[in-house]
Amino acid sequence: MINLENFADFLAWERATEDTIDFKKTYVDIAGDLIAGLMLSQIIYWHLPNKQGGSKLRVKKDGYTWIAKGHADWYEEIRVTEWQAPRALKILEDKKIIEKKIHRFNGSPTMHIRIIEKNFLSAISKLVNDPNGNEGKTRNQTSERPETLTETTSETTNKEGKILPPMGLYENCLAIHKAKKGKSVVNKDAYSRMISKFEAIGVTEADYSAAIDAMDADPRYTGTQPTSYESWAINIAKERLYPKPTKRKQGHDMAKTFEGAIKLAREMDRKIEQGLL
Repeated sequence: MINLENFADFLAWERATEDTIDFKKTYVDIAGDLIAGLMLSQIIYWHLPNKQGGSKLRVKKDGYTWIAKGHADWYEEIRVTEWQAPRALKILEDKKIIEKKIHRFNGSPTMHIRIIEKNFLSAISKLVNDPNGNEGKTRNQTSERPETLTETTSETTNKEGKILPPMGLYENCLAIHKAKKGKSVVNKDAYSRMISKFEAIGVTEADYSAAIDAMDADPRYTGTQPTSYESWAINIAKERLYPKPTKRKQGHDMAKTFEGAIKLAREMDRKIEQGLL
């Protein structure tokens, strides 16, 4: 146990502690977002060699090496929460800095992430070769007059009116539930676990919205919590992703074809009799 009786003791502890994150500001500039930049920094850390000079990465798929981490794992490493991680990863994915895929890892569907090296190197080269990073302006010049870059409308746009990338699954499902039920999420941990399952399985915002409508329309069920609709949303997604093939009887199809041919023949005979053919 550390005894910090005065501020000088704290400063001594601060200098000695290894509870730190090596976080380069350049990654924030690339991502355009603080949390996404922090996650990019940690992704790069996992690509650095270990103390023995070998690779920290062990997962190899599709000819690439991947980082296998669930959203909850990021909190242990860099204190990014389960609901911050999906949004940050989506920012990096939209910028084509990373690729995400769901693969099995230790027996469970897990998010796998890899750096798209060509795009990453292009982005960081622009910053290295242009230290200002602001079209020739210094950072002080660009920060003298802060401006609001976004405004809340029916769509999220920047000051030029360009539509920005949509929010992540966490925020969108949150908005859907509040709009339909008029309630906010109370248990965010349970909600985050649900969203992690959704991302692993492939559940979309539309699936979640349809689940709320379907379950609320059934008098046998009562959706009291946002997570009450989890199973319904997953089932709807599975039906969409893995549709069951329609069973068609071959004999029935042949009978319909034969019946159609007879009708066509009769129609031709009629037209011949009328002199139309």
